[in-house]
Amino acid sequence: MTMVRALLRPYESRAWAQSNWVLVRIWQGCGFAFRYHKSPHLLKKHGPRPLQADSSLISQSIQPCPSYLFQCHVKEVMMSDERVTTAFLNSVLNQLNWAFSEFIGMLQEIQNVSIRPQRVFIESRQLKICATCFDLTLALVRVLEMVASIAPEIFTDVTRSSSEVLLGRLCQVLCQVLNRVSSQTSCFQHVITLDIPDLESVDHFPILTAVVGVLLALLLDDMQEFDVNVSKVPRVTKAVLIEPSFQLESICFVLGDVQKGLILKKVKPFSFYNYSDDVSIAEIENVKKMIQLLSFYQGRLSDAGVISEDEICTICYASPISAIFKPCNHHSCRTCIAHHLMISRACFFCKEPVQFVIGLDDTVLPDLSRLGTQSS
Repeated sequence: MTMVRALLRPYESRAWAQSNWVLVRIWQGCGFAFRYHKSPHLLKKHGPRPLQADSSLISQSIQPCPSYLFQCHVKEVMMSDERVTTAFLNSVLNQLNWAFSEFIGMLQEIQNVSIRPQRVFIESRQLKICATCFDLTLALVRVLEMVASIAPEIFTDVTRSSSEVLLGRLCQVLCQVLNRVSSQTSCFQHVITLDIPDLESVDHFPILTAVVGVLLALLLDDMQEFDVNVSKVPRVTKAVLIEPSFQLESICFVLGDVQKGLILKKVKPFSFYNYSDDVSIAEIENVKKMIQLLSFYQGRLSDAGVISEDEICTICYASPISAIFKPCNHHSCRTCIAHHLMISRACFFCKEPVQFVIGLDDTVLPDLSRLGTQSS
């Protein structure tokens, strides 16, 4: 248990990549389409031959060997200490935001260089850093999949003060990754079609299976209880749907559902159906059920009407105002102020210190009022 507690320390201010890698190894073999020893897209491209650069941590030639014992220990530690769990998951989400942002930034640079009329050489070192950022992103998402699978209550249990904040942050980063990776006009799509040797590990399959795995773990209960005669939107489903960056098309993309006008010439559309040996029929069916669930309740939310301009949060312009900062009386939705207070206790608008946060009914919101003070 001491080792598990050490692995679950917040990632800030320490060398965290290897700790995260240990957690991935505990999980590899249990996640969504995560039974491979070498990412299937590499086998499709190159067959069994060794790759030019074997620098990737989990995309290449690692035999899955999950530890159910250590998974139970991880669950026990995370369920027993909410403060430690919240600090750890916030650090994982922070590092995921950083790694994916760096990865996309480097892809954009590579894309810009590749479309120049003159021939430009891209340093191998830069390409390897880009591949490493992709691998870090992939590993962090798989750890989140493990947590969401073995201890979903951390995100879904309303009695846990941090669950709403963590669920909101998780939905935000998952949607952003999905949108970037699934777009047919993105730098991601452009660069993988270049087939650059040092970026062989970068592909749709490993990252999309990881993200879909997290979503399925979060929505499992909602999918099992789904009933078209029930109009109330389940809490976790609603959290996904109200995320401003959510696009149902990004999830449909994983099954090859791409708008006709966006299909690239000479590029076979990505689909889990193309990986019948690696994505099981049951997993495909679960993805279909998830899409059905989200599509149905998205329609219900659309029927609920549009938020008036006076009631909308002026930070995200997507959710209704639901939190008031004291003593300055500025306001926003709970998700936005929660994200902000994790970084700073100063008001987002006027920079005056936020002493506590209240709801629209004037009751103190203790989960938000404590944010930013737990780690100090």
